[in-house]
Amino acid sequence: EITVKIANYFNVTADYLLGIDPKNKEKVFIEENIKIPVFKELKYSDEINEKNPNVEFIFPVVAERYKTNNKLFAKIVTTDEMYPRIMIGDIIIFEELKLGTDKIYNGDICLVSKGNDFVKIREIANTNDGYVFNPFNTNMPPRVYDMNRIRKENVHIIGRAIKLIHEFPKRGE
Repeated sequence: EITVKIANYFNVTADYLLGIDPKNKEKVFIEENIKIPVFKELKYSDEINEKNPNVEFIFPVVAERYKTNNKLFAKIVTTDEMYPRIMIGDIIIFEELKLGTDKIYNGDICLVSKGNDFVKIREIANTNDGYVFNPFNTNMPPRVYDMNRIRKENVHIIGRAIKLIHEFPKRGE
């Protein structure tokens, strides 16, 4: 049932998602699939797993395509904060970052949480003593946080984008 919903969402067949050749109904590939939770809304305090009540659906992906030891999850873009590069309705697959062990690089697209507000998607730039959180939307200003402000305002970088799933608009829209 969930596979059919995902197939309908992406306008493909369930067989296509499962890697089954429609001509002979045999699996085309034998690769390990993993299932990742997809969220519309997410807060820092939320558990990132399929049991979370905020999970919209579970998305199967081929494990070998995402070489990471970190937990994977996805977020449906619901705002225009990253427009025009990332659009409302796009799905971004993230790797969960481990505090203090995972390095953040200039240009990384990350999920940022302040306090227990809903997460925001931002491009990260490192400074000497903190980060600049930059939305692509030019109507929204970048935010500069030094480490003191990060601690004081309880700011967390909880995930790094590793894949963008973008759906092109249908003609006439």
